[in-house]
Amino acid sequence: MSLPRILHKFASPFLYKTGLYQQLWRARSRNEPFSFVVFYHRVVADNSDSDDRFDIEKGISAAVFEQQMCFLLQHFTPVKASRIQTDLGREIRFAVTLDDGYEDNYRIAAPILKKLGIPATFYVVSDFVGTDRLFWWEQIADLMRRSNQFELDLQAVVPGFYRGNGNTSVLPMQSSADRGYAYEQLCARIRGGLHADIPVQVKRAAEYFNVPVREQGRDYGLMNWDQLNDLVSQGFEIGGHTATHCNVVGADETLLQRELIESMNVIEAKLDIPVESFAYPYGMFETSSKVVTNLLARTNCKAAFTVVQGVVNASMPAYELPRTKMNRPYHFACAFNLQDTLSNRLPRP
Repeated sequence: MSLPRILHKFASPFLYKTGLYQQLWRARSRNEPFSFVVFYHRVVADNSDSDDRFDIEKGISAAVFEQQMCFLLQHFTPVKASRIQTDLGREIRFAVTLDDGYEDNYRIAAPILKKLGIPATFYVVSDFVGTDRLFWWEQIADLMRRSNQFELDLQAVVPGFYRGNGNTSVLPMQSSADRGYAYEQLCARIRGGLHADIPVQVKRAAEYFNVPVREQGRDYGLMNWDQLNDLVSQGFEIGGHTATHCNVVGADETLLQRELIESMNVIEAKLDIPVESFAYPYGMFETSSKVVTNLLARTNCKAAFTVVQGVVNASMPAYELPRTKMNRPYHFACAFNLQDTLSNRLPRP
């Protein structure tokens, strides 16, 4: 972290308490109207034990989630994600998005959002709705938890993909912190490849860890169609997230036809609504390819979101919109995250 950013972080309580952040936002909005989109995955109960969980499995606690929502409402106006780019300039607006369709979104996040009057958008993976199937990254996490291995050789699991700075691809897995880092590194390498290669890589990981792959039997559920219908009846928005959580980068048009068009058609038929927004799995999008945008243009989709860090303005392509992330409950920390995003820097813990 650079020295100016460190100083900014230390000064954030003062900047927020004195209203300087708010003045900066209003001035920025007058010169260049903007809105922004925050994203989440799991929202878990406050007493949830997540010590053995990895990455997004851990989720954000209900209390922290509610504090962040209250911060947003105190300073900005909520809208659905599909409307985030319309009528920019009247006020600074925000949208809340939750990816992957976890059941705790329905049981924990939605009641908080409903109480506060925030019309959030839930992005669901259509083939997984109401099933007991594990996503591949959950399979990897399960393998690592059940394994007796004390190290991970990335080269052995993902041959030819190791791009580390050192001379070894071997990572320790002795402490929980070690295992968490090893998990993140392995998932990053699998995620960066082609969607079609994932089953082979999961199988190779199972062989390396000497543990069978678990394809069914979730520890925490996914929403079903009845729950999604209930969310729609409450005024929430349901968006597309492909059929199988497919990385659209590098995918051929035949696969994308199923993952995008057919997936959205399923959601629309099941819920009797237009699917008006989309979130790219892993937030990955290829700006040089027009295949995805051409397919999305054939649907009811008005906005599609990456996880590129940034705010939304009127000149941005509607299918390449950024999102932002908040990582602390305190209002001054949320303000720091937003200001950091406006400065095109990635917020960190």
